[in-house]
Amino acid sequence: MKHRLTLRLTKRSGKPLETLIEEDREGIIDLRYFDESGFCLVPYIPYAWQEKGDTIAIESMPSKRVNVLGFVNKTALS
Repeated sequence: MKHRLTLRLTKRSGKPLETLIEEDREGIIDLRYFDESGFCLVPYIPYAWQEKGDTIAIESMPSKRVNVLGFVNKTALS
C-alpha cells in the first residue's frame, strides 16, 4: 500500500514522497493526507461464529450510503 501511495503522489506532484515530507517540515508546503470511505446501515456479514444449530440475525434497515472524506496533516497528529 505504501508503495502504491508513493507512486500516486510522485505521479501527481512530480516529486517523491520523501521530498514532499521534507518540504512540509521546512514550511515550504502544507502536506495533507487524504482518505475516503463509505457507510450504510445494511450490514454485509458473509459468515460468523455461532453454535451448531443456532442462527445469528442482525436487524437492519435500508439506508442511503454515506460517503465521507478526511484530510489530516502532521500538526493535527501531534
